[in-house]
Amino acid sequence: MAKEIYDVFLSHNGSDKSIVETLAKKLKESGLTPWLDEWDLIPGTPWMPAIEDALQKSHSCAVFVGRKGTGPWQLEEVRAAISKRVASAKGSFRVIPVMLPGAKRPQALPSFLLASTWVKFSRTIQNKRAFGKLVSGILNISPGQNGSLRRRKKACVQATIRVAGTLEQFRKAVAAAEDFLRESAGDSSLTIKYISAGSVVIVIECSNDGFRRLKSSYSDGRLTKISGCAIQTFQRIPRSKMIRSLVHSPVVRDTAANELLANHQTEAPVQNTKPAPDLYSLISTPATGVSKPERLPSGGLTKTQLVRHIAETHGIDNKTASAFLRHLADPAVKETKKSGTFALPGLGRLVKANRKARMGRNPQTGEPIRLPAKTVVQFRVAKSAKNVIAPKK
Repeated sequence: MAKEIYDVFLSHNGSDKSIVETLAKKLKESGLTPWLDEWDLIPGTPWMPAIEDALQKSHSCAVFVGRKGTGPWQLEEVRAAISKRVASAKGSFRVIPVMLPGAKRPQALPSFLLASTWVKFSRTIQNKRAFGKLVSGILNISPGQNGSLRRRKKACVQATIRVAGTLEQFRKAVAAAEDFLRESAGDSSLTIKYISAGSVVIVIECSNDGFRRLKSSYSDGRLTKISGCAIQTFQRIPRSKMIRSLVHSPVVRDTAANELLANHQTEAPVQNTKPAPDLYSLISTPATGVSKPERLPSGGLTKTQLVRHIAETHGIDNKTASAFLRHLADPAVKETKKSGTFALPGLGRLVKANRKARMGRNPQTGEPIRLPAKTVVQFRVAKSAKNVIAPKK
């Protein structure tokens, strides 16, 4: 039976069951997976062990407090949730206190929970702001980063997982590893895009929520091995570096792709300190028989995409990257206007040129016309850039 992973365990007093179930439905519509006793507790099953098991399979716990406060068994759930939070690495398991309409903050709760930031549904559970804060707490993000959950769910994420072992050893277990990662992520769409030699580097593609679940499991020590190989690093690939079309098969069996990766890998095992982004350079030189990465959309990179790329590559924020582009453009324009040329190392030169008067033809009638002298701006591409963009055949 596949292991189920829940985004949030919903702890509540029985008198608040209907209102909590309504919120659970809203969470599910938003793309999250809540655990609710009314939905998930099997009749005839001892409920306390089942609840403890559900808490272990959940990434967070929401503690609802209604008009009648908390029930005695709910306090047991809260204590178990706080124990898990204390035991989890870096507090990766979150306990979120939620005040329902008409409720007062109880004093019977542990002081740890009373001191936490509360989510308050003051008048109605239809309060979008309060619901957004609840979702942010479950996802462990600031309310300002929340955005559209449906868009988040559909968006694809890629990540590198570096594990100990050899390529030959791991290649035999790719299918099993993919199944294991799907179960751990709770994401049936997860696929392994490709694997490379040295210390085995696996590139996976999955949903935002699938990545978040895997990252949480890795952070709190629940995900330590894949197909018997110890995980060394787990990193998200920046969107500008995502691999689009090297491997089309859900499970990597593309020998040409593996040959491509092998051609760019050293024989020595990859050290744990080497950052996974070095893997991205493998995509820039396709080998024979391997499909090239997808072309950029018509018009190439937008300014926003370029700013994001610079920020992610150099570890700076988008504001600084945007300022860098602006400060590069300003002197380029001023210097070209003043001296007639501005060099961009590795790309070429902006040149202000005087075009002499000459004879031309009217494009509509074909009659000769005199074109007056004028000043034009040209960009002369550097030879090194030209040879890379359009190499001689």
